[in-house]
Amino acid sequence: MLLLAGSFNGLQVGVFIFVCFVLAGTIWLYRTSMRSIKQLQEDQRKQYSHLIAAVDAEWERSSWTNQLASSLRRFIPKASDKAAATAEPIHPAASLNSVDLLAVKNMLEQQQQLTQKLITQIDQQRSPQPSVPPQAVQQAKLRVDDLELLLEDKEEEIQQLLLQQKVSDKLASKLELLQQEFFGMQESMRKLELQAAQASKLAMDLEESKASYAQLTVELSRKSEKVQQVFLENTKLHEQLAETEDKLQEANFQRHQLFKKVQMLEVTNNELQTLTDTNSKLQTELRRISELESMLNTIMEERNQLLRK
Repeated sequence: MLLLAGSFNGLQVGVFIFVCFVLAGTIWLYRTSMRSIKQLQEDQRKQYSHLIAAVDAEWERSSWTNQLASSLRRFIPKASDKAAATAEPIHPAASLNSVDLLAVKNMLEQQQQLTQKLITQIDQQRSPQPSVPPQAVQQAKLRVDDLELLLEDKEEEIQQLLLQQKVSDKLASKLELLQQEFFGMQESMRKLELQAAQASKLAMDLEESKASYAQLTVELSRKSEKVQQVFLENTKLHEQLAETEDKLQEANFQRHQLFKKVQMLEVTNNELQTLTDTNSKLQTELRRISELESMLNTIMEERNQLLRK
């Protein structure tokens, strides 16, 4: 049980470390993306400020407003299409920094409105201007082309940042899934720890039950020996009781015989007593007879004497 608990603790620590690494990577990617987006916003603000300053300068001193307006009109659909393309995947993504991406979208829309306003002002202020040297026009065109290329590069960077944002969203969702799995695994481990604790408790109860069973077995063997001894003593007592009953029956028989003998002796004694009485009577009669004989003899002697005389 302890080995199982140790393996579960090691697995839990490993999963926790992995989740910490993933979370740290996500936070680092999020901070990097935020810094890049902020830097991009600053660059775009600077670029658009330079663009507006250049347009104002050329607007005051040149007559190429139609070309600039057409260039800006070509640029606006591209910017709007790219802004829409970059803005569409942001809306459904429910990420931690969606507010910053919406801010970028709003900033692009504001810049688009500002450019449209600039074109409107150019159209309103369109009037015959003094001719400008072709070199200035060429430099302005090159400046606009450079700004368009720079804007495209920044838009590509925005798309890369949005792609990084998607990746960070996926990582965040995966991190959330990992957290849910981690919490589920932690709950399962908690249940397993509870089961292990219950199993340990049951094992302890089983050991106590085994010890109690062994003690009861010893006591039962002692009780069995005592019961066997008592049974043997009871058997001996039954045998002694049987012998005593036999002796008692024999004594009763002897007593009965003695009682009969006593009765016979009493009868004999009575008969002897009767004989004694009879004998005494006979002796009395014999004495009387002897006395009568002596008297008769005396009388006979006296008669004889008388006869002699």
